[in-house]
Amino acid sequence: MINRREVLVSGIALSVLAQQSSANTIAAPRNTADRLVSRLIADERFRAARNAAHSAAANGISVHWLAEDVTPVYESLDLAWKSTSFAIAGLTTPNALFVIERLAWDRGLRTIRQNIQTDEPQRIDSSPTMPVTDSFTLVSWLLAPKGETDRYT
Repeated sequence: MINRREVLVSGIALSVLAQQSSANTIAAPRNTADRLVSRLIADERFRAARNAAHSAAANGISVHWLAEDVTPVYESLDLAWKSTSFAIAGLTTPNALFVIERLAWDRGLRTIRQNIQTDEPQRIDSSPTMPVTDSFTLVSWLLAPKGETDRYT
């Protein structure tokens, strides 16, 4: 089981955040001065991602669930990052990270950390729709605004 310490070690900084008003929308944090990470994106198909997300939520982090379709998260981030840049962390597959990372680059964010989880992550479902090469790979990552990368190292 992944715990808060493992999340921090894997490069995801946890901080106390105010509750977000809408669980389905990713919005820019209200006060970014004292927050390292404003949102966590977790792939609900992986037990380790679920455990980390529950730990993050218990610490006030706004969690956004990702399943096989990254489109809702992509669209929400696109709208939010058009108004302001903010750091976001995740536990997803490499394919989902690739899509989110391309958007982040267009919005002036950079990948600060990216770690492949070495433990064999257990998928909760046994869906055959996920490509075999990506089906059991879980990546933890941190994206932050280009000018603020020193805060995260």
